[in-house]
Amino acid sequence: HSMGGLVGYEVVSRAHKALYGLVTIGTPTNLSAHPISKLHYAMFKWFCWGLPVSYLGKLSTLVSPWAAWILWLHPAPLYTNMDTLPRSDLRRLLVQALEDTPRQLIQEFIDAINGRGPLSEQGWSRYRAMLRGLPVPILAIAGDRDGLAPLEVTEMIKEWGPRDKTTFKVVEGYGHGDLIISGAAC
Repeated sequence: HSMGGLVGYEVVSRAHKALYGLVTIGTPTNLSAHPISKLHYAMFKWFCWGLPVSYLGKLSTLVSPWAAWILWLHPAPLYTNMDTLPRSDLRRLLVQALEDTPRQLIQEFIDAINGRGPLSEQGWSRYRAMLRGLPVPILAIAGDRDGLAPLEVTEMIKEWGPRDKTTFKVVEGYGHGDLIISGAAC
């Protein structure tokens, strides 16, 4: 799921003989085309800036008991669709799916959006070539309401992935978080 799919692409490129294929869910393929809002961009850019760890897990666990009732406690348009996600599942998502994250990983996300860092234009060229050469089938699933990995950044796998081995499916009405805790991706 999400950045785990990016890791999965790298694993497949190096250890493809041990794998039959890869399924990604909500995986951003082209971060340089990300239409992230200024508010959410600022949240990512400055959250726990200067610390080695971004305490996303601790924060989400702290707000989880109230998040389903006080909806402004979580950025619903960013990662969930409250019409498809029961409130109890939102609490479970906040406690179980979000973890404290190395701040460097968030900085790499920000740098990629800005066209800098490992996924700069030179990095994107290497990345696109690596994706094109993946020798196993890829099934990429995306939600049309996903604010973290919107269609603009997920659908590029159709062009960049291995020809005749890449399938891209869009699940209508689902966001980033509800894709992984619902049956929609199944």
